[in-house]
Amino acid sequence: MFLFDLIVLFVFAIIILNQGTRISRLEKAVRENKIAPQAASQKASTSAPAVPVAAPVAAAQAPASRPASVSAPASAPVSAQREDHVAEAVSSGRTLAILGIAAVFIGMAFFLKYAFDNNWISPAGRVILGIIAGIAMMGVGQSLRKKYLEYSDFLIGGGLALLYLSVFSAHFFFHLIAPFTAWFFMAIITFIGLVISFVNATRVLAVVSIIGGFLVPFMASSGGNDMLALFGYLSILNIGVLALSFNKDWKELGFAAFIGTFVNFSAWYGSYYSPMFMGEALSFCFLVFLVFLGTTVVRCAHQKVSADPVDYFTLAGSALFITFFGYTMLESAGSSMLGAGSLLIAVIYFFAALWINAANREDKTLNIFLPGLSVTFLSLFIPLQFDGSWIAVGWLVEALSLYAIACFMGNRGFQVMGATVYILGIISMFATADYYGYGQPFMPVFNNDFIVAVLAIVIAYAIAFIYKKYGSVTEETQARGISLYVVAANILTVYAVSTQIWYYSRSLGTIGAENYGNTLVSLFWAAYAALLTAIGFVQKISGIRRLGLILFIITAFKVLMDVWSLGQIYRIVSLIVFGIIALCASFAYAKYKDRLKDVI
Repeated sequence: MFLFDLIVLFVFAIIILNQGTRISRLEKAVRENKIAPQAASQKASTSAPAVPVAAPVAAAQAPASRPASVSAPASAPVSAQREDHVAEAVSSGRTLAILGIAAVFIGMAFFLKYAFDNNWISPAGRVILGIIAGIAMMGVGQSLRKKYLEYSDFLIGGGLALLYLSVFSAHFFFHLIAPFTAWFFMAIITFIGLVISFVNATRVLAVVSIIGGFLVPFMASSGGNDMLALFGYLSILNIGVLALSFNKDWKELGFAAFIGTFVNFSAWYGSYYSPMFMGEALSFCFLVFLVFLGTTVVRCAHQKVSADPVDYFTLAGSALFITFFGYTMLESAGSSMLGAGSLLIAVIYFFAALWINAANREDKTLNIFLPGLSVTFLSLFIPLQFDGSWIAVGWLVEALSLYAIACFMGNRGFQVMGATVYILGIISMFATADYYGYGQPFMPVFNNDFIVAVLAIVIAYAIAFIYKKYGSVTEETQARGISLYVVAANILTVYAVSTQIWYYSRSLGTIGAENYGNTLVSLFWAAYAALLTAIGFVQKISGIRRLGLILFIITAFKVLMDVWSLGQIYRIVSLIVFGIIALCASFAYAKYKDRLKDVI
């Protein structure tokens, strides 16, 4: 019976480790209890009034009293030595007691093993004996709780473990009870352990109960697919553990419950899952996600406490749980519900973020973390549901929506997410843009690329307006936001118009038409640079004026590069027109140099 050998070694190790810790604490307590009264007595003797008038006379008339006063401090080392001896005696006594208890316990365990090996006790008797011993250990532990707290936890925890092992042996080794019966009794043991840990307010018993509870499906397995029983049991166990965690503020228990759920579901998924069980499995995953998210959010909102690393691990873990298993199941079944599922999760996180923002705004990190999760799933919804240019459109519209939400909620996190999603939209716009070759039909303006670019420009100006009207966390951030999005809108404008001119010239299918297109692009850049410079002066916006100057410089390089490949007439037109525009801009700089100081 190797099982009992393992029990013996396990119990022995627990006893030694537990009591070693207790000895150290006891030695420290002995020193503190002995030293404290000594210090107090010395302080009292030095601070007590000692007949202030007679003291000088005694010091003058009785020099023999000086040795007594000198020898007084020597009592401190003697007292310290006495305390060390007392602590050593206590430690030695405790060590002998621990060794004695461990020896008796191990001896009894070997006796029982010997009795079992020689069939002195039947299998049913062994199970009953284990149950009686477990109940007795729990009863003794509870009775000793007031005076011996650590001994109490150890005995009750050991009793719970012995009950689990007894039922497990009755099912697995001796086949005395059916799997469902074993499952039922182990669930009762788990419930009793959680109740005792709640009443006694001890995490040790709660941990033992949780470990045992999540081992029940493995210990009481029938070897078949007990899907509904497993999902129901885990759901009830999670609700009980999380209720205890919420009531006692034991967040670690909730995280341990999540790990136990993940291990159990993963084991079932790897062994028994098939597409015919997708509905039940998805429903369970969604329930797990809601329970763990809800518990964390409710605690932080209701108790107005800041989330800690355990909370973030639980939130992130539940998000990965629903994402991984949900995507795997839906993808393997070829379902078109991937986008809808992602959108549903995003909406749930969004309302959780609203709740936290209203109830616990002081937790800045959580007020960014939850919106971030919402934005992540919303951003995943777009490529899962759409394709082509619609992905860029979805992300750009989402970015504007996030900035609007940021104004409504006063949440900086949504602004940061909005900027991130806007960048994703621009990248997608470039990635999905069409490429038109020589002679390929092209309709300027009325094409997907130009429409998406115009949308990106409009949204950039709209976000800049939101910054201007509703502000941001600081005036500096507000000014930076306005400047960045206005500059982005102008760069996109140059890109949109230039590509339309260039592709149209290529569609004509001749070298001369392409040269004509390059000339028009150069002239457009120069004219637009002059326009930006003028607007920057008039509106006193330094960023726009500098962008115009940069565009002038870029246009100059472009003209120099293009001039050698263009025909003679195009060279003349490009150089003269660009030179006239540049001179006009230079004249404007010279004439309005006084205003320039206000703009810079």
